[in-house]
Amino acid sequence: TDLKMKKICLVFTMLMIAVLVNAQDFISYKGSGKVILNDGTAFEGTVEYSLTSPGSVSIKVGDGKWEKYKAKEVKEFYLDLKHYVVLKPKGEISVGSDLAFGYIITAEDARIKIYKNETQSPVMTGGVAPVETTYYASLPGVEGEVYPLAGMQLNPSSKLSKYFEDCPALAERIAKKEKGFSYGMITTDEIRLAMIEKYNTEYASCGK
Repeated sequence: TDLKMKKICLVFTMLMIAVLVNAQDFISYKGSGKVILNDGTAFEGTVEYSLTSPGSVSIKVGDGKWEKYKAKEVKEFYLDLKHYVVLKPKGEISVGSDLAFGYIITAEDARIKIYKNETQSPVMTGGVAPVETTYYASLPGVEGEVYPLAGMQLNPSSKLSKYFEDCPALAERIAKKEKGFSYGMITTDEIRLAMIEKYNTEYASCGK
């Protein structure tokens, strides 16, 4: 009857509100930008990148329709102030595609470039959709591949001295694990990031 229908409507409304509230926990970046494909074709318009669908990026040019491109089709894309590139992680076990999008958080011309990759599960756990962040490093002389910041390739920090050999003083300080210029096998990404940024800064001013 009327009372029963009102209860059903109330339950339905509460469920819809819950869905809408939870939906706000999913992160999708949208803004002006550019998508550049592997063949050099470039599109400028409104770009959207969802952390729950990290293997693709969408773009709408003008009043046209949305077009979605998979990571294997894309070379790089720009979204507002962020520059994303397609990463090919090495030194880790991957499930499914071995490609990932990451945006550069160091200077574009840094000796060791660091990229930040963010993903988010489309399935909530306890009403929460946590963001998983992984950092990758691009090393000099190794084109087209990146390594996990926490992987064996970058730990301990003394392994990185060879990438700064044309700045002997800096390379020596890293190799000798000088205080303030080193980190161990077991540490946090925050410490690794700060130390590599320090190396890049020192290297940029080397000989000046």
